[in-house]
Amino acid sequence: MSGEDIAEVAELDRETGSSWAILHFDQHLTAPCSFHFVVRHKLDRTLCGFICGQLVGLEAEIHKILVAKPYRRRSVATTLMRHTLKFLTDQKATSCFLELRATNPAAKCLYSNFNFRTVARRKKYYTAPPEDAIIMKLEAW
Repeated sequence: MSGEDIAEVAELDRETGSSWAILHFDQHLTAPCSFHFVVRHKLDRTLCGFICGQLVGLEAEIHKILVAKPYRRRSVATTLMRHTLKFLTDQKATSCFLELRATNPAAKCLYSNFNFRTVARRKKYYTAPPEDAIIMKLEAW
């Protein structure tokens, strides 16, 4: 992800009802511990999806992974996860955390396929609508 991607990334994020502002993406891009990747269509360069997170010491956290609706179920999220885990391996990370809505079985399936395991549940963590968050962790992949 580069500064040139920020406006499109923020627009995709808004389309899905998320809450990050363009300034948040801009700050994330320049933060020293952050990582961020995009997938673009190889023919027309359309933004297909993105992932953002941070690596502090040997511990990583994925903050956001999002795939545009027309590209869902086309391995975009899998590609983003593979690339991210390769990057984290190269950085010597030993664990990676993420959270998801309890009512998102597709995301839970994706993360489980990469051997993330549920380690906690945060009751009523999300609002609009209120629901629990599931915390997942991957260790020593």
